[in-house]
Amino acid sequence: MKNDWLLKLMTLGVKAEDFYLTCRLSNTMTAENFLRPYLSSKFLPQLEFQTADHCNLNCRACAHFSGLVTKPIFPTLSKFEKDLNRLHELIDDIERLYILGGEPLLNPEVTEYIKLCRKVYPFTNLKLVTNGILLNKMSDDFFDTVRENNLSIEISVYPPMFSKMPQLDNLLQEKHVNFKMRKQVEKFNNKYSLAKHDNKEQIFFSCSRANCHFLYDGKIAACCLPFMVKYFNEYYDKNLPQDGTIDLYETGLNAEKIKRRLMTPFELCGHCKYDAFIEWGTISHPSPITDWTNDHLIDNAI
Repeated sequence: MKNDWLLKLMTLGVKAEDFYLTCRLSNTMTAENFLRPYLSSKFLPQLEFQTADHCNLNCRACAHFSGLVTKPIFPTLSKFEKDLNRLHELIDDIERLYILGGEPLLNPEVTEYIKLCRKVYPFTNLKLVTNGILLNKMSDDFFDTVRENNLSIEISVYPPMFSKMPQLDNLLQEKHVNFKMRKQVEKFNNKYSLAKHDNKEQIFFSCSRANCHFLYDGKIAACCLPFMVKYFNEYYDKNLPQDGTIDLYETGLNAEKIKRRLMTPFELCGHCKYDAFIEWGTISHPSPITDWTNDHLIDNAI
């Protein structure tokens, strides 16, 4: 199930209350429990979190602003465990769970995050997305953990790694792990704007990222931006909105309240204004604001 279809259908007048989903196949499945209302079910189609805010590649226009994270930033494993268990009280099944960064393999405890995710969500389709730079340096324990927890490694293929994909392919086959090479990336979408668009609803309901659902420091949001925009604000002394988050420890919270709010546009959406694709590249410091915002591209186009 792709949640972006829910959002697209809502623009056509379909109500969230009209969405139903099928349960996972099991020996206990009956005709009565085969279909469940989406809003009240304790289910999410997708969730993402990151084990490192920083990165070892630092692409300009990175959706997570990782290149602006100037020192190593890792979540605290014990805090994350508490937060994931709290989420499980509210959402007990997730179709796809992505471990991201920054670069997730920078975290020396990445295997513990893999084990924890599989323990709390045993039926989820568990994936780790990496740029692949560190894969040939990972320990046998890492690859053992990947196999034992049925995790799939997905490699985002950026220009510095184009020529190295055959070697990585051989490595991962030798390690007998599930993996996927994503399509080669030659452009990034530099879609952020300092100027605010009036129609945040239109932007939100047409956004491919609004279905990602992101867990960060005890909160959840429709995408990563409400959490990551702080790095942009700090670096450039700006004040883009940091709204759109839901505190998992909020009194009275339940699955339906979470999902209704995850399907609600927020102020920061008004700054994801246009698609403006730029050639892939890495940043240097100081990074000009044009590495991250597209106002100048739109002005030049006009």
